[in-house]
Amino acid sequence: MGEKGSYRLYPGIRRDITIKLLKERGISLSQEAGQHLLLNTSILSRICDVAELGRDDDVLEIGAGIGNLTRVIAARARKVLAVEIDERFLPLLKRNLSPFPNAIIHIGDFLKLGEEEIKRHLSTPFKIVSNIPFSITAPILQRIVELKNALSLVVITVQKEVADKLLPPPNRYATPLSLYLTYHFRILRKFIIPRKAFFPPPEVDARVIKLIPQPPPVEIPDEEKFFEFLRNIFKYKRKNIRNALKFSGYSIKECPIPLDRRLESLSWEELKCLFLAKES
Repeated sequence: MGEKGSYRLYPGIRRDITIKLLKERGISLSQEAGQHLLLNTSILSRICDVAELGRDDDVLEIGAGIGNLTRVIAARARKVLAVEIDERFLPLLKRNLSPFPNAIIHIGDFLKLGEEEIKRHLSTPFKIVSNIPFSITAPILQRIVELKNALSLVVITVQKEVADKLLPPPNRYATPLSLYLTYHFRILRKFIIPRKAFFPPPEVDARVIKLIPQPPPVEIPDEEKFFEFLRNIFKYKRKNIRNALKFSGYSIKECPIPLDRRLESLSWEELKCLFLAKES
């Protein structure tokens, strides 16, 4: 999948026209809900370049908004399922996507959209290409991990500070989410999108990241319990291992890792060693 073919470029909607269309329909964008539209055609095109879209690709878009990115995806891909939770956008979505019979609109919550429902519209493996709502980045990333086996790759925009911390261990910024994500995906940080490119502009710049499914970096007998263990001890990631274990209620058997080290300094192999050494 992903062979590039010829495609048409959507010229985009000017900011003033966008404002007018939204006002005509009484739509005010909510920054609290992470509604920041990308109007720059060059940036939209670059996002699709990173996704290596071709005529044999099926694509899921999270948070389609008024359909700016959707149109560029539809011009390149075989099919796009545009998911948008805010039904106020539906008339504009229908209008903007009318030239594209390969674009399917789904008004609903991506976080509640079942895999079987997605597969009713898209062939697997499919790609996710989205300018996601910044306000729910974490649950979206968690849901993407759950869909991993149905995915070929993911290209999304997130807050730059979030993207810059999504590194595999050892990582001083490690969180349960970054560990969960980098366990399942290789993450490539791509280009930065300045905040002024969005309407309305968010408080921070964004970065495009590319997620490529990968085999787990370590073999764990029980991944669910492993990540439960990591969630508990990484509440105290600034503590040394001894205190993090103590405060999270764990004790361990003999372990070759010095317990005065910080959790954020541990590699995947060392995190596995620590997990296997804990008392049942």
